[in-house]
Amino acid sequence: MVSVPPEALLEAHPSAVVKQVGRVDVSKHDCVGSGSFVEVGKSPMGELVVGHVDSLWEVSANGSTPGFFASMNFILGCINVQHNCHRGECPIELTKEEDMERQRTGRKGWQVEQSDQEHYIINSGALRNAVLHQRISGLPMDLPDRHKWTEAIDLGLGIWNIGLDPIQSDDKHFDEYQPGSEDDAEGETDSEFARSSNSSGSDNDEDVDGEEDADGETDSEYDGEADDEV
Repeated sequence: MVSVPPEALLEAHPSAVVKQVGRVDVSKHDCVGSGSFVEVGKSPMGELVVGHVDSLWEVSANGSTPGFFASMNFILGCINVQHNCHRGECPIELTKEEDMERQRTGRKGWQVEQSDQEHYIINSGALRNAVLHQRISGLPMDLPDRHKWTEAIDLGLGIWNIGLDPIQSDDKHFDEYQPGSEDDAEGETDSEFARSSNSSGSDNDEDVDGEEDADGETDSEYDGEADDEV
């Protein structure tokens, strides 16, 4: 963090009072401070430049400023970036200060030590200030039509289903309920119960017609014997 006003700023305002500012609220959601990455331009659709804020200074007098200074009126918002550690070949060093109960312990922990302040990756998918992120990243942002959405969904489902059972469509609804096929308490359906009842009824009729008495004789045989004796 720079603690001394830049020489170019002092030269541009030799009679002005220059004092350092901790932060500036650009909007309700954007707060610019030392270390912030900002987009600078006259309008969101105009030419944009990414800037890394070293320090903030307030000049109490009006006047022109050199080109590498930007007025807060032209800062459109903050952007989200991540350091490109792959390109910078950032090492892992035992340099992280470890605290306990907000007190320094004197112990060191491992952390990624950034090797430079030049290479960063812009998060073009950031939800806040999405238009600015997309504009400054320069990525194509063509909105897909319904046919492309269908192709993308089919492709995604195909990748999702690799090694798994395919997902069935919900277009057809099969109703497993069939009237008269409810299971009773014993696990038999009504139709099965009706068939079993009919079969039992026919067996009972045969038993009634040919019913044997206690001596093992049927009623018809008993009647025949009575006639012979008479």
